[in-house]
Amino acid sequence: MNKTVADIITVLEDFAPTGLAENWDAVGLQVGAPQQACKKVGLALDLTKQTLQEALNKQVDLIVVHHPLLFRPVKAIRFDEPMGTLLQTLCAKKIGLYAAHTNLDSTVGGLNDYLADQIDLRERRSILPQPDTTPAAFRDTVAGLGRAGSLPEPTSLGALANKLNKRFKPAALRIIGDKNRIIETVAMCTGSGGALIAEAATTGADCYITGDVKYHQALDAEAIGLSVLDVGHFATEITCISILEKALTPTLGQFIEIVSLTSAQDPLQSFK
Repeated sequence: MNKTVADIITVLEDFAPTGLAENWDAVGLQVGAPQQACKKVGLALDLTKQTLQEALNKQVDLIVVHHPLLFRPVKAIRFDEPMGTLLQTLCAKKIGLYAAHTNLDSTVGGLNDYLADQIDLRERRSILPQPDTTPAAFRDTVAGLGRAGSLPEPTSLGALANKLNKRFKPAALRIIGDKNRIIETVAMCTGSGGALIAEAATTGADCYITGDVKYHQALDAEAIGLSVLDVGHFATEITCISILEKALTPTLGQFIEIVSLTSAQDPLQSFK
């Protein structure tokens, strides 16, 4: 049975409804047409020059990314600039581009739940629940941005950091707080979650796990007594590939080929 881009979108949005996306976000089909035939889908965290070349080599018809290529208003498409070059190639080769961003973060079984699974977080709830304006069918006590809950047993901040370091292998894991502090409750947000430090603290968490924490955000966390583990943006979200694959395979695996596009690496590396 031949499949179209629209068929892939249906499965993606059953798993991560666009109604779960933050109102500032840009999700959905960004390049291409729903009626376009689709025999092979490529999955990636970002669309980069390396990722696109890999997609070309693997002859994919649709690329599904976590981070939208088109995020802010575009005032010009210059073929001599990085974004314009990517768009030019996508259009010339008739490759579609779909973004599942904060809806993939927030959905049950999405990125934040994956992170929570790694430390067996109990009694889960979201840091930012879906607002009343979200369609009722998409609201859930767990769906929403970030997660908070309890650890199976108390552990030190240092031991928790070590566990996450082994699991996610970030370029550099940063710690705010005393490594010997005993942690019982945790809040988390994959990707760049420094702006949610205050919201994480209101959950009663001892520790907040996220990425991309800025200096002044670190000072704020320190001032309110919230320990923080900055595991990194790339490290906490590269798992989107396996999550998307698991969402697509049961329904579409017998009809289309689903491939991982893994050539891109974390642009932030530690100098050792």
